[in-house]
Amino acid sequence: MAKSVSLPELPKDVEFEDYVAAYLQAAGFFIEKSVIDRGEAEVLELDIIFTNYVENKPPFEKLIEVKSGGWGFSEIFKMLGWGQYLNIKNLTLVVCQEKPNQEFYVRKANDIGVKLICHPNDEEHISRSDLLEGAHADSVDVSCWRFSYWMERALLKRLKDKKKSLKNRKSYKAMDDYYHDINSSVFFSKNVIKRADKLYTLYKLYPNLSRKVANESVGSDFDYDYEKIPSHIFNNTFYHSKLTDITLSTFIEHRSRIAILKAAVDFTLFKDNNVQERIEEEANYFGINFSLKDLLPETFLTALDSIKNEPYFYRYPVFWQNFMWLFGGFVLNDYKDDEYQLLSKKTGIPVQEIDSALAAYEKLFPFSNGWFKEADGNSNIKQMKMMCLPFMGVGANLRRMNYTEDQKFESLNLTGNYTKSDLVAWNNLAVDVLS
Repeated sequence: MAKSVSLPELPKDVEFEDYVAAYLQAAGFFIEKSVIDRGEAEVLELDIIFTNYVENKPPFEKLIEVKSGGWGFSEIFKMLGWGQYLNIKNLTLVVCQEKPNQEFYVRKANDIGVKLICHPNDEEHISRSDLLEGAHADSVDVSCWRFSYWMERALLKRLKDKKKSLKNRKSYKAMDDYYHDINSSVFFSKNVIKRADKLYTLYKLYPNLSRKVANESVGSDFDYDYEKIPSHIFNNTFYHSKLTDITLSTFIEHRSRIAILKAAVDFTLFKDNNVQERIEEEANYFGINFSLKDLLPETFLTALDSIKNEPYFYRYPVFWQNFMWLFGGFVLNDYKDDEYQLLSKKTGIPVQEIDSALAAYEKLFPFSNGWFKEADGNSNIKQMKMMCLPFMGVGANLRRMNYTEDQKFESLNLTGNYTKSDLVAWNNLAVDVLS
């Protein structure tokens, strides 16, 4: 039997931030959330950075701050300071509570380059699709993305709780540090070549992270390089849909790869559009000039060359965020035509180019026997290997809401002995994580 859990009736505090981010994600942008500049102390936390990818144009970044409580001129001027610090010119402050002299605040904010939007947190406004000008989102998509963000927060809380309670385990600190680096630290490298280099350095620093995490959980040394995950942990995670430590590590590993993919696309688009301040190719060390591209691994550059001329390459970051964290990293073969239409609608990539977008992951990150487990008679689902299963539960619910009238798993027309039970198991794991 499928379990269920509900979103809060009206989102508050961090949930309202999730709502705004979900709206933008559903409108077709690439989203980065809760980016923290952490030095000796936390200097700032950025609520949302969205990137718009348009053909033949450099990536367009916008910084969005969300205030679900009180606000005033201090928040407006803080936005201006952050924009100057980060060299981001497009700034938006979204608030819930309108002031009596709201138009005065809007004008003053606009005078210094901050767009001020009031989006009341009530049923009428939450159900609408006009939060930002020029960006329209389906309410079902917004709800599904809110579940996805809720899942991310729940998994990261579990990680931090484990790190505090099991201080002798190296894996939890390693995962927490790794996540912070890929989600936050690299963002403050505005040169995308240096950003890609940092991401690849981290990627090489944590090779086979899930193997290390799994083996430490059974008493082995985290620092050893293991050939495989212990079979009982692998089976519990991927065949019995249990919440294990590698549920956390697989999430972080795929997040890392998508960050590298985004850096690859950004590098190409900034270079093609001659945005020198974002690529700054020449560097001088000890009087010797060389290209910063020399920092990047040959495998990265070779893979990039193989995909950068594909017609919708510029939308691949958006595609992979959607495919991983909304679709759950799988395709229902019984609904393949519908699946590709749905992916096309949500990512801006035509149906005939979906296979090329799916193949890009393999080219950038070669994996033994490929990244996809093909469908068979037991489960007619093409799915990513080493996927974080709670997000497959998010994907299961996306299909339930799109392919049935009564929104029940039982109403899906599926073949394969365990296809339906797999979807229900992934759903139930997701509910358990969120409950």
